[in-house]
Amino acid sequence: MPRALASRRRAVSALGLLLQITLITVGVFLGLLADEWREGRQERALADSTLQRFRVEVAANREAVQAVLTYHRDLRDRVSLFVESSSPKSFQAFMTQTQFGGIRPVIFEESAWDIAVATGSLGYIDSELAFEISRTYTAQTKLELMQQTFAQSSLAPATFAAPDLTGLGITMAAYLTDVTRQEPQILEHYAALTAALDDAVGPAAPSDSVD
Repeated sequence: MPRALASRRRAVSALGLLLQITLITVGVFLGLLADEWREGRQERALADSTLQRFRVEVAANREAVQAVLTYHRDLRDRVSLFVESSSPKSFQAFMTQTQFGGIRPVIFEESAWDIAVATGSLGYIDSELAFEISRTYTAQTKLELMQQTFAQSSLAPATFAAPDLTGLGITMAAYLTDVTRQEPQILEHYAALTAALDDAVGPAAPSDSVD
């Protein structure tokens, strides 16, 4: 075989090999890009569904706080008057003067938070928005702990069996003072978070709102 022809064949073979390597490299690169694109879409979809759940849950929790806000303020004032009055601090006097209808603690929904933590979807959300979500749920937890502590320490049957409810009145007035400070702050968190969620995923559809 002439040397020129052999050299030409070797050159063509080397070129073909180089072309194959290039095509394989490009194919691998495009495959990686496709995988990254699919993962990005999945992460965005997970983040969007998570934010939608948060928006619905925040609306429900906001309604729960608003439902007891006025009652807690009025009860705080009536209990304070009961403590300050010179009348006997009997159970009957307490019930009559305070118009006591129960403590009515706020029961918060937290399913969206639990799912977000379980799936790790908070990592796909904008860091500032994730911080606002965390701050809001932390405020809820603070109020929940306050409610639980008061209920466990002050509302045992033996408390109302005592002949004088001055101690209960003082404790309840202090508790309600703290509660009526916390609840407006939580509503402010809800307002800020709802606005941030609307910016992230668009305004809520009518079906997403809580009547």
